[in-house]
Amino acid sequence: MKKTKHVICVAKYSETTDWIEHFRDIPDTYVVIYDKMTTYPNVGREAETFLRCILDVYDHLDSITHVTLLQGHPFDHVDLTTIVDSVRSNPSNIVPLGRLHLSDATGNPDHPGLPVEERWQRLGFAPLRKTEGWVFAAGAQYTVPSSVLARVPKSVWLRMHRAVTDGTVCAWTMERYWLMLLRDFESK
Repeated sequence: MKKTKHVICVAKYSETTDWIEHFRDIPDTYVVIYDKMTTYPNVGREAETFLRCILDVYDHLDSITHVTLLQGHPFDHVDLTTIVDSVRSNPSNIVPLGRLHLSDATGNPDHPGLPVEERWQRLGFAPLRKTEGWVFAAGAQYTVPSSVLARVPKSVWLRMHRAVTDGTVCAWTMERYWLMLLRDFESK
């Protein structure tokens, strides 16, 4: 089957999502709204929703070109034009939708006190080298080629979803993990 579908995952709580109308004229684009006020449990903020979306589409990634992960009100971190351009362009690489930040192993400078490195290792991942930091996009919003998502084993996505759902990892810590997961498996 030819890859044609671009899935846009929207993590909504009480936000107005009328802005998704801007995607209606983009061919082969499918918007999924995960409404945590009515349909899904309100746990784990956008991190739980994005992981749920990845798990929902994982077995169909061979018919999807890209997945875009967006908050219900993404505009605190990115403007609508940037989002629409990212969806239209079907990029070959991961596109962070928002300003990139650098965090240390304990969430500094943006969220001091986060157990970023400690939880990463508790989840079974190797510690970062001392020269590395945690690069992340504010809001954890990305457009990701499906081939990159598929390189990460489903078991890893399930492990991350459990960790966010049970509170082992909070949304701000998961925010720092996205690029590490995607880039680490992208290069394999």
